[in-house]
Amino acid sequence: MNGTHALFLLAAFIFIVVLVMRVSRKEGFSPGIYPLSMDTALLADWYKQNPNPRVDSYGAEEIFVNYPVFPAKHCGTNNLRYWRRPTNGKCTPPGMCMGLYEVTPQDIPGQPQAPSWSDPAIRVNYYESAPSACAAAR
Repeated sequence: MNGTHALFLLAAFIFIVVLVMRVSRKEGFSPGIYPLSMDTALLADWYKQNPNPRVDSYGAEEIFVNYPVFPAKHCGTNNLRYWRRPTNGKCTPPGMCMGLYEVTPQDIPGQPQAPSWSDPAIRVNYYESAPSACAAAR
C-alpha cells in the first residue's frame, strides 16, 4: 500500500464521518407537526400556555427572584423537582420567562406505602418490587 492509497482512504474516512455528522439529528431533536407546532408552545402538554403568548417586559432584575436560593441551614435543596413554570429565573432573553406559560400547579405524587415485615413480597431496598414479577420468580 503506497502513500496515495493511504491518503485516499483517509480522505474517504473523513468524508464519511463529516457526512454522518451532518445528516444525523442533533441531540434527538426532530421537527414538530406543522399546524400544532405553530399554534402551541413546546411544553404546552405540561404547563398551561398563556392565552396571549408574548415577550414580556420583565428584565433580569425582576425575574431573578424565581431562581431558588435557600440559606445553608435550610432543610430543603436548591434543586427543585416540580416547577410551577418551566423557567428558573435565568432565561435568556429575560423577556421569555413570564410570557409563554402561566403558573401551573404541579401534580406531586404522594409517598409510597412502606412495606410491612410480614408481607411475603420481595423487598428491594425500602420499597416492594412488582408483586407479579417477583412472586413468579420464587
